[in-house]
Amino acid sequence: LNAMVADHRSGVSVLAAQRKFGETTNLSEELITRPMEMAIQRYGTLVVDLPRSSERWMGNVLAGSTDLFIVTEFTVPGLKLARRMINQVVEEFGAESNPKVIVNKYSRSFFGSNFSSAEAKELLGPYLAGFVNSDEKLVSEAINRGVATTEIKPANHIFTSVKKIIGVSG
Repeated sequence: LNAMVADHRSGVSVLAAQRKFGETTNLSEELITRPMEMAIQRYGTLVVDLPRSSERWMGNVLAGSTDLFIVTEFTVPGLKLARRMINQVVEEFGAESNPKVIVNKYSRSFFGSNFSSAEAKELLGPYLAGFVNSDEKLVSEAINRGVATTEIKPANHIFTSVKKIIGVSG
């Protein structure tokens, strides 16, 4: 596990695997889930960024999860896809799986011509975890510098909205 993990100075450790675009894995489920089990024992919290295409091992990962968040952009197609994914998760794993949707890149429309947060709330219902505010300039700078947004601007709208979603105060 130590050889597979990269530690960032922020305290976040990343266990990542590269693969070519569109490539599916033919790996056994144990080869995927065993390192994840070791990571859970070591770190306590594990965030899994699932691939867009279905893999054999994904069902076990989802079934063993305590929290499931689907992150989508604040677009009509993104929100509809998130709703379909929620329906599939609930159908396969039951309502007790309690999946939630985080709507990323949210910005209010001042002229009312765009999709509104009320419409997103109606579409996602009780599965909506919250909205993460958009700040493309701040995110772009953070990505280019390889730092967290809070290193550039400690009290920013992105950080504040994420804290609200995960229930952290202060």
